[in-house]
Amino acid sequence: PLIDLEVLKNKSFIYSSFIRMFIQYFFGAFIFIIVLYLQNILSYSPMKSGLLLLFTTLIIAFTSPFSGRMVDKIGGNRMVALGTFVMSVACLLFARLGLSPSIAALAIPLFLMGVGVSIAMPGTTNVALSSISDEQSNVATAIFYTVGFLGGTIGVAMTGLMLSGLSFQRLQAELTQH
Repeated sequence: PLIDLEVLKNKSFIYSSFIRMFIQYFFGAFIFIIVLYLQNILSYSPMKSGLLLLFTTLIIAFTSPFSGRMVDKIGGNRMVALGTFVMSVACLLFARLGLSPSIAALAIPLFLMGVGVSIAMPGTTNVALSSISDEQSNVATAIFYTVGFLGGTIGVAMTGLMLSGLSFQRLQAELTQH
């Protein structure tokens, strides 16, 4: 077989892979929604929106090395829990922004999302791949990252589907009132 199915019998690997899938699902959905919010609600240009999102990317880039060291010190499971908590706080703050937030108010959830992602992702990688033998590591790594990327793809697709459904319902409501 193309894939060594023994890898899929490892519960720690499977659980960590699915947690990674959900983390990337929500991160993909967050990025998708924030771009629509910045450009369609706040009327920011694509350049300004991209620069704001660059802030999140830079936070991830600068904090990830520290997160990797923290995984070694306190363990992957704790890092995943902490990272997903920080991501949740970022989403709650984002949901409360309103129609005219300041750049500082936007920066806080973007900063927290970057920190949360950079904390959670190394933890899932550590837990998933440390439970795999050296002989299975190539296949396991491929499966792990494929499942994660699939989560991000599904997150964007489902968010787009939900938003288009909401737009259609709103349009129907407007048409029936007139």
